[in-house]
Amino acid sequence: MPDPTRAVIDYAESALPADANLASIYERSCFTCHSRAGSGAPLTGHARDWEARAGKGGLDKLLRSTKQGLNAMPAMGLCFDCSDSELIAIIEFMARDAAE
Repeated sequence: MPDPTRAVIDYAESALPADANLASIYERSCFTCHSRAGSGAPLTGHARDWEARAGKGGLDKLLRSTKQGLNAMPAMGLCFDCSDSELIAIIEFMARDAAE
């Protein structure tokens, strides 16, 4: 898996979902790990990393991992009040290519 480019790292460090509610959730529950290269979490905007983690299970696998927790990520990413639809929207935001 190639390392993220400087452009992807810059994107991850500053990007927020356009929806204010999702941006609030992202900032409190996802940003700390998914905005820092080398944290062990897939970087926001580094689509190739997300594709590798999703594998054949796709979005369903990513949602399941989010809900159950994975490695250092706690269950629900500590967003216990998040709905599945909110989690999916945030996963889709993080997993899209920074160049889009």
